[in-house]
Amino acid sequence: MIQNVNRKISLLSFDIDGTLLNSDSNMSVSTISAIQDVMKRGVKVTLSTGRVPPMLKSYANILGIKGPYVAGNGSIVVNNADNQILFSKPLTDGNLLKLCDYCKKFQLHYTVQTNRFLYYTKDNPRIPILDKYNKISKQYGKSQSEYITIHNHEFDYMYLRAYKVIVLTPTKEQFIMLQRYLDENEGFQYTYSMANSIEITAKGTSKGNGIRLVADYYNIPLEEICAFGDYDNDISIFKLVGMNVAMANSSENLKKIAMYHTASNDNEGIAKALKAMDKCFY
Repeated sequence: MIQNVNRKISLLSFDIDGTLLNSDSNMSVSTISAIQDVMKRGVKVTLSTGRVPPMLKSYANILGIKGPYVAGNGSIVVNNADNQILFSKPLTDGNLLKLCDYCKKFQLHYTVQTNRFLYYTKDNPRIPILDKYNKISKQYGKSQSEYITIHNHEFDYMYLRAYKVIVLTPTKEQFIMLQRYLDENEGFQYTYSMANSIEITAKGTSKGNGIRLVADYYNIPLEEICAFGDYDNDISIFKLVGMNVAMANSSENLKKIAMYHTASNDNEGIAKALKAMDKCFY
């Protein structure tokens, strides 16, 4: 847990799923209030997530974030003030085609993410999650259903500018085979944000690289950044910034390298951590 911490923190970075949001995919009133109170003291706040921009913008707006955030595991950085893209690095057409052909060959479900749209394989088991996201979005007064498209394996990927592909690997053998394939082919970067799936972006992209761009935008030293996260795709940020905090519900890999731990996303982990970090905000 966080105790007796007294170091200057000028920028807070929050992962979304499993960190900022509880299990119902909502931000609690306590979480929102705690973050906004810190922002009033001059601390900058950003989001760093694997989601595409439209699926996180409503949360950024609720918190009142006026600057950039990191989406697609660092493959795209967007300024929430004007929706301008500050950085983007999509998968090349050739690598996207090769990856989708691999999935088709081994009958693996996958999702292709562009800047605005999600393309799912037919009968993809993750599709029901989208209905949940849409319902939550409507609660915030904004529907995201227009951003979701379902396709089958015959879709022409040559016309997509894809920033991330999520591949579901139901068995350990499939998981290891896909890792080997990615390691043997140049141009791919991969990480994980949930069990039994691999998230793939262009080589050289990561949440860590994304947060470096946000830090440069604000002219804030990396040692004055504190990152909150819960899974392996947050490791690149945790290794880069001056302070990091893992949620109680985090993966074991993230917990091992975390400087501090806090309560779970269902037990006001962020609000409790920010209260304990009060002396860091000056």
